[in-house]
Amino acid sequence: MRYDFLIDTYETERLKVISAWSMFTDDDLPVRPNASDTRGRSFHEHMVHQCDSEDIWFRTMLDIDAGAPPLPKQEVRLEFIRRYEEDSGKRLTALRNKEEAWWEGETTFFDVRRSRAWVLTRRIAHTRKVQILERDETMGDVLKRRTAKGKTLRVKFGPCNVVLLPFWNAFPG
Repeated sequence: MRYDFLIDTYETERLKVISAWSMFTDDDLPVRPNASDTRGRSFHEHMVHQCDSEDIWFRTMLDIDAGAPPLPKQEVRLEFIRRYEEDSGKRLTALRNKEEAWWEGETTFFDVRRSRAWVLTRRIAHTRKVQILERDETMGDVLKRRTAKGKTLRVKFGPCNVVLLPFWNAFPG
């Protein structure tokens, strides 16, 4: 099918979100990457935004409903991971069952009409953008600081496992 690449991309993006969230502890949830800049989201706010916004986009623009509240009953790291994994898995299954005509059909993207393929492309780009937790700081920067504190982080990005060891603190910047 012509749009399999979008489905595959969504699948790897959801794995990145789950992997990144698994690297933090509940004690990290209230932390902002830069404590003096309140515009940057805390890890908790980031998780809430990811769950809420993905639910809204899929339900209202792609007509795919995971059939569950977007946020966990208890807003702790493991419950966010479970909720997002389950809901995004349902969305992934729904995307795999769509025919080409569905992808090419139009839907409302805020106040304009766009194809569903275009909307999912924007959703994927939005997820990448939300991984930037504050201005000019990527999730990679945050993870680098975590490894510099002596934490070994295991990340699954697509088909391979990447192990981030605490040697990063030897490199400047």
